[in-house]
Amino acid sequence: MELRGVRRARCVRAYNFQEIRTPIFESTELFARGVGEETGHRLQRNVHWEDRGRAESDKGNSLTLRPENTAGVVRAYIEHKLWDRGLNKLYYIGPQFRRERPQKAATASSINRGGSHRPRIGRQRISRRRDCEVLEMLATVLDRLGITGWNSN
Repeated sequence: MELRGVRRARCVRAYNFQEIRTPIFESTELFARGVGEETGHRLQRNVHWEDRGRAESDKGNSLTLRPENTAGVVRAYIEHKLWDRGLNKLYYIGPQFRRERPQKAATASSINRGGSHRPRIGRQRISRRRDCEVLEMLATVLDRLGITGWNSN
């Protein structure tokens, strides 16, 4: 692991965040579950394809390169019951893929870093504290990596 990666990992562990890794591609259905007109627009920007089944009797699957991390993290959290392991504070780092111009089939990828707490509905004060903790952790990571010129306002 590169030096920056080691520093980052130490910092997030100090805040008791655990890394979660999700697949680069998942079922298109995972990303199509949103509601409203905006969801259709976002789906047009996703990089997806129909995967043929392995055998003639297999139905193919629609697969999508990960356009964002949240959906995969939530799926993994629920599917693997991560709360049973006490994993309530997670962070992720990984590529995301979106079409920049769907009509030209140009794709773009970016690396996204993020963190999230297990959601607690109806507890606004806790939510604000958690947001502050994530922002403080990110500021600490930037400082320890020697990244300057960022503004916390």
